[in-house]
Amino acid sequence: MKQQLVPAELLEKADKILFVTHLAIGDFLYWQTYFKAFHDQYPHIKIHVWVDELRRTWKWWKWDGLKRYSLFDWLSECPFIEKVYNETYSLPAVLRSIKTARGEKYPVVVSLATLRAHRYAVLARLAGAKAFVAGLVTRQKWSWFDVIPQALYHVLNARCSQKPQDMEQGYHITDLYAHWFKEFFGININGEERRPFMNIPRDWRTNAKLALLKWGVTSAANGIAHKPRTVFVNIFAKDKKRCWTLDAALQLIAMLRSQDHFSQAYFIFNVMPGELHAMRQALADNGVGNVILFSANEHFFQLPAIIELCDLVISVETAVMHIAAALKVPVVALMRSKNPEWVPWDKECSRVLMAAKRTHWVRDIPPTQVMYCVNEFLHEAERREQV
Repeated sequence: MKQQLVPAELLEKADKILFVTHLAIGDFLYWQTYFKAFHDQYPHIKIHVWVDELRRTWKWWKWDGLKRYSLFDWLSECPFIEKVYNETYSLPAVLRSIKTARGEKYPVVVSLATLRAHRYAVLARLAGAKAFVAGLVTRQKWSWFDVIPQALYHVLNARCSQKPQDMEQGYHITDLYAHWFKEFFGININGEERRPFMNIPRDWRTNAKLALLKWGVTSAANGIAHKPRTVFVNIFAKDKKRCWTLDAALQLIAMLRSQDHFSQAYFIFNVMPGELHAMRQALADNGVGNVILFSANEHFFQLPAIIELCDLVISVETAVMHIAAALKVPVVALMRSKNPEWVPWDKECSRVLMAAKRTHWVRDIPPTQVMYCVNEFLHEAERREQV
């Protein structure tokens, strides 16, 4: 039987562990399940998480925005995560955080970073000078450009390949995460145990219901099968390759509104706070009514609490589509063909519309195709209800 990379006897004696990684909201939605599995297996170990900021910059005027990353709201509410390193937005902040981490004297540090993994191996070693350090590594390419990265991996006490050679085609990202936790800690997480979950605090659920009443939406979350009352639309992502266009979204709304299913529907647009004014102007110029502009500008949980009350979500490939599926809200996801492993986990309550070619961006998906996908999804749900 193959031994786990982080010795079991070391974990039995350890009082804390530091996970080092770069996290987006969608990443943590899936990681949360695995951190909980680790906590259940080793309840005596306090979990600390280093959230590295990939947008780290010397531009001091951007620091305030990076400090307010909404993921930190969620992490602070997670009951099995004891400490979060969230000041990694600048080099001075990183150095302060490294000093704090070294003061913790971690017995175990694990790097779960996939981008520039060799650099995170070094960061993990800096954070845990005398720790047992394990980390993900990329496959050796045997080129001169790969000499330094491969040399840096020698700071690790144990290595796990980011993607095993025998990983089957059509795998989901959770299959990869399960492989890592089995390799590192000997924890087997299978089937439904991998299902992502989200616990929304009661106060934010109440806040969302009051918001819908304020907007005049008196009935929501009645089920997708007949007449969806409230549709959540998200066309924005940090990466412009994942964004859909406003013109395409407005065309889609017009086409859906012409159908009985959506004739009385409200459309809630997820908008970045800085884009609210421009969106209001665009809607006014196009004479579009029954469209509500929403922005989670107070707390992260505003977003999932509103999504939970919707009958249908239409979203590009960002955290919104994963949150909807985790909350069992029907979602139509618009994705590029580049990363099919990131489709929503729950296939029953989601439909994925991929761009035709690998080189295409999400904006290349036409609104007519989205409309057909939505209608097909509605009809499938209706047929299931009738059976």
